[in-house]
Amino acid sequence: MRVSVSLCAVLRDKDGCHEGELEVAEGATLEDALGELRLPATREWIACVNGRPSADATPLSEGDSLYVFLPVSGG
Repeated sequence: MRVSVSLCAVLRDKDGCHEGELEVAEGATLEDALGELRLPATREWIACVNGRPSADATPLSEGDSLYVFLPVSGG
């Protein structure tokens, strides 16, 4: 099944936010999709499924939207 993916901040291409589609197996979870993306192992990012922060065990469905970004802090 296909899900859309947006990677932002240092996870993106140097030209901006990287967007595309990812093919994952039926029954795949967020963790499965993140593994396919080969993101840095530090796990400092936040992953959302359909606009909601999600746990690794979140099941994915055809057409879901993943958004992965780094948290921002400051003051």
